[in-house]
Amino acid sequence: MAESAEVPKLLMRVEPGVGLGSPEVIAWAAKTFAAVEVESVGPGAHHSPEDQPDAIGQAVASWLRRHALVARPVTV
Repeated sequence: MAESAEVPKLLMRVEPGVGLGSPEVIAWAAKTFAAVEVESVGPGAHHSPEDQPDAIGQAVASWLRRHALVARPVTV
């Protein structure tokens, strides 16, 4: 991941972050991974997709648009 600057990456985090989503791990990933964007999707826990489905969808759609990775407009 550190050597793939040509590949954009999206790392979503929830608050409060624990385990692999802890602030320390997120900071490490942000520093270590090439071309990574960290975006907060709000409060969440173990089931973040259930806690923040709209925020996650918007984060992914925005990221896809920013990197021109969609063939047609994405709406959320």
